[in-house]
Amino acid sequence: MIAGRCSAHGALRAMAAIRPIAVSIVLAALATTAAAEPAPPRAEAAELLTSATVAFAALRYDEALGLADQAWRSGGSDPEQVRRIFALAGRAAGSIGDDEAARLWFRRWLYLDPAATLPEGTSPKLTALLGDARDALAGAAIAARITARPGEIAVTVADDPLDLVAAVRAGATSVALRDHAAALPASTAARRIELVDRHGNTLAAIAVVGVAVATTAPSLPPWSARPSTWMIASGALAAVGGGALWLALDARSSLRDLDRDSTHHEYTEARAIEQRFDRAQLVAGVAIGGAALAAIAGTVLWLRGGGEPSLRASAGGASLTWSVAF
Repeated sequence: MIAGRCSAHGALRAMAAIRPIAVSIVLAALATTAAAEPAPPRAEAAELLTSATVAFAALRYDEALGLADQAWRSGGSDPEQVRRIFALAGRAAGSIGDDEAARLWFRRWLYLDPAATLPEGTSPKLTALLGDARDALAGAAIAARITARPGEIAVTVADDPLDLVAAVRAGATSVALRDHAAALPASTAARRIELVDRHGNTLAAIAVVGVAVATTAPSLPPWSARPSTWMIASGALAAVGGGALWLALDARSSLRDLDRDSTHHEYTEARAIEQRFDRAQLVAGVAIGGAALAAIAGTVLWLRGGGEPSLRASAGGASLTWSVAF
């Protein structure tokens, strides 16, 4: 019994070495959110958690920690039950003096519920351990983004400080994460996408309503609304302006040559060159000015087209945010 307990504590200390990570990804999400009721947790996990709670109340902290760990590993818990498991395991580990394991369990709890607090009357030691865990996370929490694509719904875990999310699930369809991303078939018609850990527990759920998945390539905007149109026009006008400017400079040079040798030339020749200079100068000014305006228009359209809606999910729900890619 003692050997088994030491082995379990050693495993917890090893897991405590996991460092929080942050993943930054910018993706589009074509979804809105709505409340959704999670599926009831498995009876086995619920019974184990109940037994762990009874053991903790009876001051059998070793037993409570072992039962809470079993409840987590048995899988099938919803986000609320997972939070209760992590909180109880942290309190039990701290009560037997395993501070490192307690901080890890508390970090997992705060990962799902950043505002979590211990009950009034909790010992200062456990309160301090929870504070240590909160400081270690520095406000980081679970987050994900959804992208609707032809034939699939892509889910990217954008923030997973403890690297707990192992798969995403929609109904009976579960897809393992690869590089913090997974794609669910659009045929699942998912209204609820779950972030699942390696034991099959639901860490967070995103209720999705009205995800529009395109079956054909998206239509292009009108030519006048495309940045490329204005950039091409800017380049063409700049080329015309450059050519006209060269002609103007050539005409000015010819006028200077004629002025130096005016005795051998007539006034009509000078007048013709002067008119050529005026026309070239006018064309150059108009073309270069138009090129500048077209470049500004293209830049504005490009910047306006950089905004992408993204869905940020948390343990308590999800919210629609915007990001701009440059």
